[in-house]
Amino acid sequence: MESLKLLLQELSILINQNVEDNFLLYNRNEIINDWLGFEPAIDFMIKEKEDELQTKLPTSYINFLKISNGFRQVSNFTGKLYPIKKINWTKKLHPDLLEVYADHEEFDSKINNEMLKDYSAKNNLNWRYSDFTETITISDWGDGTLLMLNPNSTDKRDYEVWEFGNWFPGVIRHKNFHHFIKAKIASTKALFEV
Repeated sequence: MESLKLLLQELSILINQNVEDNFLLYNRNEIINDWLGFEPAIDFMIKEKEDELQTKLPTSYINFLKISNGFRQVSNFTGKLYPIKKINWTKKLHPDLLEVYADHEEFDSKINNEMLKDYSAKNNLNWRYSDFTETITISDWGDGTLLMLNPNSTDKRDYEVWEFGNWFPGVIRHKNFHHFIKAKIASTKALFEV
């Protein structure tokens, strides 16, 4: 958990010191020491949400919540990560989004399990509509990007994080929340040439 906290601190500094005001999704006046996080979630809050969703949340995401119950901004394009009380099934929060992508169901048979185990650039865009309908939304829209957890991941203990963007084809998959944060640090550094 300590390594995730260090990654979140690094990401906070990168965003708070480099994102231009017109791309900020929070008020800089609220920030102390470049930290974009909040107070940690308490165990009973996590348990309560798991009971409501009738599913176990993944390890790396729970570790995140125990560091910060939400996050103000995780990239130039992705908005606020919800506090635990706001996360919910995508089918409840965004049924219209699932309808728009319903025609992708026919492509599910072309995606095999070996492809889904590979998170390299050539395969991380492969996803199944049947998994999409079972995701849990964990962020607001930001600049056209939404984050989701995929309970149908090959690793049932630590779900994939899906980055859905209406400006790229479907979904970019990350192995888990820890890997997602590392990817956001790398892409933020590249964007700002840090």
